[in-house]
Amino acid sequence: MQIHTTHSRMVGYTVTAAPEQSGETYFEPQTQSETTRFMDCLLVKIVVQPGDIMLCEAASVVVDQVAAQTETTLIVIDGYGSQPAFPIAGHTHAANLSTDVGDILSDVADRLRARGRRVHRAPSGWPKSWDADPFEYHGAQRIIELAIGQEPTEWSAAHISGWSTRCGLLFRP
Repeated sequence: MQIHTTHSRMVGYTVTAAPEQSGETYFEPQTQSETTRFMDCLLVKIVVQPGDIMLCEAASVVVDQVAAQTETTLIVIDGYGSQPAFPIAGHTHAANLSTDVGDILSDVADRLRARGRRVHRAPSGWPKSWDADPFEYHGAQRIIELAIGQEPTEWSAAHISGWSTRCGLLFRP
């Protein structure tokens, strides 16, 4: 699992079309062209691979820590599925990764709510156009790798000397 976090002044998204396939049924079609905006929040994008359901607790702990460090009161969660670049021989991958993504994002969001965090979960599987105004201080953007049985690995401008001058923003949503 890979978690991208961005402390932002503003984050907004617009659903641009209905998905081809999605396990998400709660999202109302009449809101497809409306923009949803949030101020001073932590944007969290989670890249899910098969089997990552085992990492939901670790993901919620990491995101909670980043939210505490950035002093944000609202977390906006989105994500997508990705097959591993180097599959493990003999490992059976989940048949429907898109369903896993929805389940994992919901689980992480529920765990964060149980920790007292306000969470908005963007509908996974729906094509979206994103707009963001990220803060540009060291540590405002991070990439955190989680793997079963390993400590989280984190990359950010705060941990890499010269990141801001050589690389700029980690990503723009």
